[in-house]
Amino acid sequence: MKKGFTLIEVMIVVVIAVSVAAFAVPAYKKSQEQNRFLAAEGKLLEISSGLHNVIQMYKGTSCSGSPTASDKNGDGTLNKEGCRKYPHECLFTNDYIKTTMSGMHGYSYSIATNCDVCMQKASNSNSPVPYQVCVDRFGVETLTYPGGVTSTRGN
Repeated sequence: MKKGFTLIEVMIVVVIAVSVAAFAVPAYKKSQEQNRFLAAEGKLLEISSGLHNVIQMYKGTSCSGSPTASDKNGDGTLNKEGCRKYPHECLFTNDYIKTTMSGMHGYSYSIATNCDVCMQKASNSNSPVPYQVCVDRFGVETLTYPGGVTSTRGN
C-alpha cells in the first residue's frame, strides 16, 4: 500500500492556506498602518504639549517669525523675551523637548502662526487613519480623514 497525499488533498490544503492569507494580509497591513499613525500622533502630542508649556512659561502669543540677535543669549539659546516672542523657536533651541520636527512614518509636522501643531500625510483614499491631525492650544485634536470627513477629540 502506497503512503502519501492525493492531488485533491494537496489542493484543498492550498485553497485553505490561500483563503487564510487573503484575510490575514489586509488585516496585518491595516494594523501596521494604525501603529505607524499612533507613533506619529504620539510625536505630534509631544511637540504640542512642549510648545504649550513654553507658551505658558513665557506668556507667548504667536508662533511666527524668527528671532534676532537681541533675542538670543551668548550660547545661542533664546532669552526670556525671545521665548515670549518666538515660543516655537524656543521649544527646540532651548531643548524643552527631545524630539524634532523631522517627519515620521510619512507624516510631516508644522506649527501654524496661531500655534496649532499639525501632522499631515498625503491622502490615501483607502486609509483607515486620518491624513491630517492638528492640536490647538487647548489640546483639542482635529482629525481629517480621506474624503474630507473631520472629527474632534480632547478637551
